[in-house]
Amino acid sequence: MEPNDTVSPAGGPRPRPRGRTALIIAAAALLGISGGTAVGYGIQAQRPPTPLPTLAQPGLGYPAKPLPAGKAPAPLPASEDRQVRTDGDLRKLLVERPKGAKASSSHPRKGGE
Repeated sequence: MEPNDTVSPAGGPRPRPRGRTALIIAAAALLGISGGTAVGYGIQAQRPPTPLPTLAQPGLGYPAKPLPAGKAPAPLPASEDRQVRTDGDLRKLLVERPKGAKASSSHPRKGGE
């Protein structure tokens, strides 16, 4: 033996096995999730079905049968009707083309513009 070679009496500390702790934690998590699911399903399967609560709305927005033609409400005036804006030609609602923009040949506009 060389004078620089020293041997410890116990042979030194053993290296820790790698991945064993992670494997134990993963197994415990898997067992906990599957066990909790099984117990929850078993408890819920024994209970009778719970009826759904009634609607929060006291009455539906539509009548049970349509009104006769003479009793139908009058249509809203144009100042109160929000859908009047979108009736007719929708091109009026488009934003004008910026100055200096060139017309696209793939999307021709009607009216020669």
